[in-house]
Amino acid sequence: MQLHAICQQIVAEKTMKLIRPRKKAHEPGTPYEYDVKDYEGNKRGWTVLDGFTASMFVQVWAQLNDANRAKLAKLPALQAINICWKAAR
Repeated sequence: MQLHAICQQIVAEKTMKLIRPRKKAHEPGTPYEYDVKDYEGNKRGWTVLDGFTASMFVQVWAQLNDANRAKLAKLPALQAINICWKAAR
């Protein structure tokens, strides 16, 4: 599942999720794919994605044009979220 779809799901469900990059090797130039599961406490190797961060990401994503959305999808999750935080200020 891609990051923007995960964030939209979190906002719709008003919950938190755990994400991690898929085990398969990432091919450069393609969007990152993530494994997702419901939050059940911190797990080793997983990153917590909360509703506040997901809501911010969805709002920034909605303002981007298609070319910039494609660029943002090709970044790792933490880097994409950091860029969105800077844009949201």
